[in-house]
Amino acid sequence: SACIFKDDKLIAFYESEEELDLKGFCKQKLPPYMIASSFVRVEKFALNANGKIDRKILSERA
Repeated sequence: SACIFKDDKLIAFYESEEELDLKGFCKQKLPPYMIASSFVRVEKFALNANGKIDRKILSERA
């Protein structure tokens, strides 16, 4: 998983084959200020040259 901050919103990306109710799960475990504004499912994260999640591509998809 990865998070980015864009337009004053926290956006969480997660890798999964199926849609998950992460917002509902987070509401049970975290205070409201720690919960992302939206959750975006991706089939596979794009990696940069160093093998890390490419956050620039995620920012474009947000």
